[in-house]
Amino acid sequence: MLTELGVIRVISSADQESTDIHGLLIEAAYPGVRTTSICLPDQPDGVHNEATERAAAAKMPAAARQLAARGVDGIIVSCCSDPGVGEARDAVNVPLVGAGEAAALVSLVHRRPVGVLGLSGDAPSPMRRILGGMLVASAVPEGVSTTLDLHKPGARDACERAARQLVKQGAGVICLACTGTATVGLPGYLAERLDVPVVDPVMAAGGLALTLVAQLKARSHCQATRLERA
Repeated sequence: MLTELGVIRVISSADQESTDIHGLLIEAAYPGVRTTSICLPDQPDGVHNEATERAAAAKMPAAARQLAARGVDGIIVSCCSDPGVGEARDAVNVPLVGAGEAAALVSLVHRRPVGVLGLSGDAPSPMRRILGGMLVASAVPEGVSTTLDLHKPGARDACERAARQLVKQGAGVICLACTGTATVGLPGYLAERLDVPVVDPVMAAGGLALTLVAQLKARSHCQATRLERA
């Protein structure tokens, strides 16, 4: 039986194939999953500062309701700042996961100091909240300030240099704080070159969403079984 996950992208695009990329990555990694992806309007550069985060947060509940109306089992906000995740979670009756909180939680599983590699000098607030004292450093690759910059020549090398600097600062795991890194294959690229685990926020969000959906289905099944026996 397929699990249907909705994916909300925070970078606007008229190209549905581009919008679908994160969902397709999740489908490839997790058998039995089918995804439906939508993007927020009027976010040409995605989320990369306070203004774009506020704008995305205001649009998130409506986007979540749109996917819930399509009958998805769970929803992923594919952005590590988790804009509007709390409000969107309250707006629907299916599990909803932010990529930022998911990546931070997976990072903690490694039980090592965490270095966050993202688009701003500070780790996104959801990550800081969850990581607490396990967060040892954060870094921004040179020349990368929006998700679109990850597609530029030299961006991968800049990301690798920044990740290595985090390791020198004591990081035992690298938590990627931009879901656009998955679009360009950066998690695998870094994992092949570093001696520490690299957490892919898109994969983390997919795994957490599937876990929450499975728990909800199991609870519903148990309740139905008890009613049949009553």
